[in-house]
Amino acid sequence: MAREGFVDLHNHILPGIDDGPQDWEESIRMAKVAQEEGIIAVAATPHNIGFGREVNQDLVLSLVGELRARLRREGIELEVFPGIEVMVMPEVFLFLEEGKAFTLNGSKYILVELPYTFYPVYSEYVLFKLMERGYRPILAHPERYVYFQNRPELLKPLVESGLLLQVTSGSITGELGGKAREFSRHLLQEGLVHIIATDAHSAKWRKPAMREAVEEAAQIVGWDKALAMASHNPKSILEGKEVREVWGPS
Repeated sequence: MAREGFVDLHNHILPGIDDGPQDWEESIRMAKVAQEEGIIAVAATPHNIGFGREVNQDLVLSLVGELRARLRREGIELEVFPGIEVMVMPEVFLFLEEGKAFTLNGSKYILVELPYTFYPVYSEYVLFKLMERGYRPILAHPERYVYFQNRPELLKPLVESGLLLQVTSGSITGELGGKAREFSRHLLQEGLVHIIATDAHSAKWRKPAMREAVEEAAQIVGWDKALAMASHNPKSILEGKEVREVWGPS
């Protein structure tokens, strides 16, 4: 990635695979919005389970290749990299063996999610086992989980042990509700956020918007740290490099 711009590490841009776009036309509309927002690259990260269609690495790679070709034909300068959003569950190690879970662009980084309303008893065990095996898990949208909102003290020990946190741009701006907005700002103030990403699902609702969120994050942590979260860190992750720790407001 030679150009400067935002790198969106969490995006449901692939069509017909989960609760993201259902056709290529909507995927292309999402790509156009992303380009207008100053996003130069996205990781295509469909859910690995829960939407009826079996998702695996071969399918994702095939769809990423098709999307790249369509973007070239449309003249849209947006790089697309393969990834997946993996539900944290005991079967995750079997999923990794079967290709139903895999890392972001072949790196050691794996994007994971948890159920929204309850904190499974095996969560920390699975996360720590992933780290023991050389993976670096990135927890998607921690600001939206009810149990972390109610017990924020659960997160800091996980981060100190190596877990990376990805906050959603729409949470920072308030698009995803007041509680998510309040808690995302708390996480920024506490220096617990490593990545800002869109978690985009369409070109209109939950769209790939980044600019406003980065500007608002910069008001809390300063421009250097906000850009690390929205550009430098996600770029490093896709390139398999180490991320910058982003501790505390400026």
